[in-house]
Amino acid sequence: MMRKNFGWLALGLVLQLLFVSLAEAAAGRFQFVVGEVKVLDAAGKERPARKGGEVNEGESILSGASGTAQILLVDGGILAVRPETRMKIDEYKFDGKDDGSERSFFSIVKGGFRSITGLIGKKHKENYGIKTPSATIGIRGTDSETVHVTTPLPGVPEGTYNKVNTGATVMNGTVINPNQVGYTPNLQTPAAILPAMPPIFEAAKPGQGEKKEDKDSGEKNGQQQNGDNGGKKSSSSSSQDSQQEGGQTTSGSGPASSATTVASTVTTAPPATTNIVTGSTVTSGGVATATSYIDAPYGYGGVGSEITWRTECVGSPTCTSYTGYWAGAGAIVREAGKTQTMLVNAATGMPILLAEQNAYDNFQYSAGTASVYGYGSTTLPSGEKVAWGRYVGDDVMVDHDGTQYPLVMNLAWASSALNYLEADSYVNALAASKTFSTLVGGSVTDELGNVYSTLSGTLTISYPTKDISLSISASASGRTWSLAYGNSGEGIQQFYGGGCSTSPCGLGLLSGSTYTSGSTTDILAAGGKGEAHGVLIGSGSTVNGALTSFSATVPGTAAISGAIVLK
Repeated sequence: MMRKNFGWLALGLVLQLLFVSLAEAAAGRFQFVVGEVKVLDAAGKERPARKGGEVNEGESILSGASGTAQILLVDGGILAVRPETRMKIDEYKFDGKDDGSERSFFSIVKGGFRSITGLIGKKHKENYGIKTPSATIGIRGTDSETVHVTTPLPGVPEGTYNKVNTGATVMNGTVINPNQVGYTPNLQTPAAILPAMPPIFEAAKPGQGEKKEDKDSGEKNGQQQNGDNGGKKSSSSSSQDSQQEGGQTTSGSGPASSATTVASTVTTAPPATTNIVTGSTVTSGGVATATSYIDAPYGYGGVGSEITWRTECVGSPTCTSYTGYWAGAGAIVREAGKTQTMLVNAATGMPILLAEQNAYDNFQYSAGTASVYGYGSTTLPSGEKVAWGRYVGDDVMVDHDGTQYPLVMNLAWASSALNYLEADSYVNALAASKTFSTLVGGSVTDELGNVYSTLSGTLTISYPTKDISLSISASASGRTWSLAYGNSGEGIQQFYGGGCSTSPCGLGLLSGSTYTSGSTTDILAAGGKGEAHGVLIGSGSTVNGALTSFSATVPGTAAISGAIVLK
């Protein structure tokens, strides 16, 4: 989908560097926390679960009726905790070494969680297990969901249920394969394979790769990524030999052959639905779910930005390593003759999967089972339909550096956009400066989940220099970001990232960009960085607006990302 440079690390590097300072103390960190979720330590002391907060070996996670959480484990595994759950990390040991000493064991008293195994489950399956009052569950490198029911429901008796999405599990001696659900009422009873999906689980949705023919047909279509090599693969392909296990590609080096996508419906709840744009022509608020999809036509374009938890080095020639929230951005236009895939929600126009491979990079993005929140759309006076929103939940990004699980992905899309060559010709033919400053819509968030409803932006193409500049001002919850981006003498190339062979490929963050939260911080002086990307809305030599994505990070302090529509 978009990149250039998202700066992601390979999963192996994530395992050895990303959490190297945490490996001894923490089993993982919370990526999302929504509603009432608490952590109970080994001494019986409770603390509220917080996004970015640690959870350790021997601690329990307790969620309320509306509470959900997602935990990124040190070995790259994922736990998505359901509401009304009491679970415990019984034993967790991983110091970045693959020597058989790794341990990953969990127990559930009630409720359940979804588990996507990391390196422990991949390399040493015998050292990974789940226990409930009525079951012991082993794994064979898998994505599965376990629920222990203590209060019977209609058609759902008391006991333990295990649903396998990919790989396989063994519950009380019974092997459970993909798309199967096992059930056992007690420890003495071998699990039985249920003839139908119980209502506590949902089947995979169309567009998430549950049908191989869907994946195959999608991969035949092309799409160009502007500036960020991007793409998204089908969520949870049924072809398991090319499936990624535990967020790691099994096909070796080079472009990944399928996305690490999650095909189940246990997703973490998002922040409160908010829309930053008002107007009679805007459809906004609520949740847009990807129930059906279409292959995007040529000329369909978009931008996006994300925030992930990772480690990056700042400073040259010396390197200071920061582990925390980082933001990135990118853009894409679908073109004939490119190795691309772009499947979009038929109703909303929002992407379900994106994928691209080119001479410089490859990128994959899958919305998986994530939902679109703060969705909005409208039609410009010139006829182009534009849409925006943010994905929160189980989505996955993969590039040549590895796999990432975004905390949030902000997106903006247009039904017709100029490709890089068209945009370059347009800019070179300008006889006067061109400015886009009317905000049509967009989605902007930070690492704390703040939604930015106070926002302004201006994109200017200067004449006669052909320089591109973008300025953004955003405020929310006591925070203010003032961001400036620009380039010199390269026309539209940096904005689109057209033909970039080095990284980053985008408008760079300029001095004077500041972040205020109690005090003012110069982002670059603090060792921070940011980038902006975009595409021009229109066709041929006609331009009616612009899509822009942007991001900024103050290392160890804060991060913001956004995707907006200007005209």
